[in-house]
Amino acid sequence: MSDHDASGISLGVCQCTGATKRAIFVRMPGERSDRCIPRSVLHDDSEVYDNGHAGNLVVASWWAEKEGLA
Repeated sequence: MSDHDASGISLGVCQCTGATKRAIFVRMPGERSDRCIPRSVLHDDSEVYDNGHAGNLVVASWWAEKEGLA
């Protein structure tokens, strides 16, 4: 088990444009290109977790901070 904080942070309403076994690709608000989000950092509260999904994207707070998204 990870020592990271298990809390999540919302990155806003996003559209999933593709997916692999280990990651999803999303278009985030205000960005022109897709961003790769590892499935391992998706929070249980996320509405976006597979190709074609749209909604509130929630990721682990530690990862969002590390990536400069929080």
